[in-house]
Amino acid sequence: IRRPPRSTLFPYTTLFRSDRYELKIETPEAQSGQESKVTVRVVPKKPWHMNLDFPTSLKVDGPDGVALANADLKKGDAQLDENACQFDVAFTPSAAGEQTFTGKFKFAVCQDEACSPVTEDIEFKVAVK
Repeated sequence: IRRPPRSTLFPYTTLFRSDRYELKIETPEAQSGQESKVTVRVVPKKPWHMNLDFPTSLKVDGPDGVALANADLKKGDAQLDENACQFDVAFTPSAAGEQTFTGKFKFAVCQDEACSPVTEDIEFKVAVK
């Protein structure tokens, strides 16, 4: 499986494209000392759909000075149906500046003939004031 090309739509949304799905990461502008959240969402393209039986997960690594409410999100933490999967990653930064997060998003998309498990390496930046 190859990594889809990456483009930035506007400063706070990163989009990963594939012929099977779109992966969107929406990052807010955060305030130091206040909880905020990043939304990581995958939307399958027709005729693909989310595999509801796959052990979908999102593991996020935050930079020093950022407390993650839950760094190892599982299927039960997601908003998941056949049309999309969304994880909300809650975090609290302790200092101002640009913060870089990395992680692994595991999911599967299927169509009538086949399923395609995906492990997507993700990276996103959050501006903290």
